Amino acid sequence: MGGWISFLFGFNRLQVGEVNYRVVRRIGEGAFSFVDLVADPTGRQLALKRIEIAYEEQENAVLHEISIHQKLTHPNILSLLNHDFLKRSNNSQEARLVFPYYSRGTIQNWIDPNVREGADQKVLDKKQLLIITLSISICNGLEYMHSLTPPLAHRDLKPDNVLLPDDMSHAVLMDLGSVREAEVRINNRQEALVLQERAAQESTATFRAPELFDCPSPGLITAKTDVWSLGCTIYTMAYGEPPFDGTVMSTLSGRLCIPTAQRGGRYSQGFGELLRWILALDPDIRPGVLMVNTRLREMIAN
Repeated sequence: MGGWISFLFGFNRLQVGEVNYRVVRRIGEGAFSFVDLVADPTGRQLALKRIEIAYEEQENAVLHEISIHQKLTHPNILSLLNHDFLKRSNNSQEARLVFPYYSRGTIQNWIDPNVREGADQKVLDKKQLLIITLSISICNGLEYMHSLTPPLAHRDLKPDNVLLPDDMSHAVLMDLGSVREAEVRINNRQEALVLQERAAQESTATFRAPELFDCPSPGLITAKTDVWSLGCTIYTMAYGEPPFDGTVMSTLSGRLCIPTAQRGGRYSQGFGELLRWILALDPDIRPGVLMVNTRLREMIAN
């Protein structure tokens, strides 16, 4: 009864900027934020992310995420459709960010059930084609970011941060709060430690590039950190878990295990070679995203 009353009298409606939205249901929740499925006046379903802000650092992080969204316009990068800040009486505030809604969720949502399925060779061939197709989409988004002036890197690419449409025809990068300038010149050990600490806070260990675990000093960090994360993401799509366990020892060892068979079948030899090529421990040897994208397209063509 209460649900019908709130619907009829607008208790489940809210305004962001100049737009009124109807709240449908809660679809996600984190430590300081939650996500609601909402509908705009035309009935289009959207995702509304609401972030509680109590400290200046939290506000700066949200402002950074908004500014990155405003800089980036690409079909393989999530669009920010609307946003505002709601002031509260206790001097705190709530940021409200409106995004397109992807009902299928993320690549991780797709991985979980698919890994448990048995797979003969035909199924694996089809799955490999889908993985390559989605990887091309990811590359397209990264290539755009890496080509900007100055170049930008995502720094936290992983299956949980890649959305899928219903038909799984392409992939969309999300969660842009970790995005930073791709090239970072490190002059001394102190600067290296500062960058390592920031990477530990902003990027997921199992997908973090080795040069962010042990930053060179002096040295140069580049957009190839995203290429490593891409390789880990491709591996996870194929085998259900990341290639490294997230410890410094595991990642810096560079020991990559490519299973010879996967539940009754096997991926192509070229697929394993692709992973070894992308997951080169040395960033000077590791390919750039343009080279990876070219090779993926060649694999599709062949």
